[in-house]
Amino acid sequence: MIALLSERPDAIPALAAGYRAEWGDWYGPQGPGVAEADLWERAGVGPMPFGVVALENGLAIGTAAATAASIASRAHLSPWLTGLWVAPEYRGHGVAGRLIDALVAEAARRGIGVLFTATENGRALFVRQGWRFIENANEDGHRLAVLAVEP
Repeated sequence: MIALLSERPDAIPALAAGYRAEWGDWYGPQGPGVAEADLWERAGVGPMPFGVVALENGLAIGTAAATAASIASRAHLSPWLTGLWVAPEYRGHGVAGRLIDALVAEAARRGIGVLFTATENGRALFVRQGWRFIENANEDGHRLAVLAVEP
């Protein structure tokens, strides 16, 4: 099941733990990010940011969000699909695709005309979901594919 994060804030602790495990350089003890703060912001009821959460038997197993900004070198592009994460034991079962589809559908419902994303290794997934490749970008030593979709 996919729900808006604003409807399931009880999922935030499990999602935050997943963020810290996946992106320790950013969300770990020495990193600049605070996973809980980012997720609570995405659980708000305003137009942006907003998030979705995948649930299995009541457990939070994945999330994705739409945020106004993502990579600094592409600040002119907005909004972005960011923070796509699926618990390792659920990867390869279509959860990421369902999260992407749900976020795109919610963006369309909110009148958003285009969404962007940047990924280091998920280009094929996004292309399968109907996104188009725009360009490559280098950000903080990472080579990223920038993609877009029109909801």
